[in-house]
Amino acid sequence: MWKRLKALLYKEFIQMRRDRLTFAIMIGMPIIQLMIFGFAINTEVKHLPTVVYDQSRSMQSRALLQEFTASGYFDIVAYSNSLSDMQKDIDRSYAKVGFYFPPDYATLIYNGKNAKIEMLVDASDSMSASSAISTAVGKHLI
Repeated sequence: MWKRLKALLYKEFIQMRRDRLTFAIMIGMPIIQLMIFGFAINTEVKHLPTVVYDQSRSMQSRALLQEFTASGYFDIVAYSNSLSDMQKDIDRSYAKVGFYFPPDYATLIYNGKNAKIEMLVDASDSMSASSAISTAVGKHLI
């Protein structure tokens, strides 16, 4: 059986050497596809619709929101009046991300303490969710 397979492979390689077009297609097409798909497929997710519930309503929270929107990853589409409203907006797919600023956010920053915000993410789209989380974590804020 191995002799037959060896003979068949040998015959096919001889045929490929004779027919340059077949050889070029066998080698060239996968390389071209890799190059095209490598440039065409972009996994970076930007402009995620974002809802904000800001209990702090301080200059520090507004500055952080400005930083998030300036990054190009988050677009604020609404401001909520409660956590449940923010959750509803995300559940209805009105927004993919939600930021919650606690009332003591500015006080903690002013006192030099570690101030954290909460982030709610719609995980139905894993690419958007992972992009949003990595962007926020990269800023060391969540």
